[in-house]
Amino acid sequence: MAGLVAGGPVRGSWWGHPKGRQIFRVTGWLADHPEVLVNRLVSRKVTFVHRSLWPAILAIGRAREAWQTRALSRMARAILARLTRSGTLRTDRIAGPARRASRAARDLEERLLVPTE
Repeated sequence: MAGLVAGGPVRGSWWGHPKGRQIFRVTGWLADHPEVLVNRLVSRKVTFVHRSLWPAILAIGRAREAWQTRALSRMARAILARLTRSGTLRTDRIAGPARRASRAARDLEERLLVPTE
């Protein structure tokens, strides 16, 4: 996304790029757009997924394949179980160290088990 807004490759952090503010505005707009799902896909980078591809992402998440569930932490498994029961969950309201809950939620997101905001 940064390269598209900047008009070419961005070396290092896009925050320091002359178009950094514009990049920030565009990514924020996309993240809030009702037809866009935000997830970490390729190389753990934030990826914007159009609504037309949501069924494919959902199918992957619901498959719960071994590569997705193997070696999940106890916290990640607990979050996934609670999320499966309730449908939504805020990680900032999970008992225990916030850093562990955040790390577990990120692990679930990277394995395409949950979308996050």
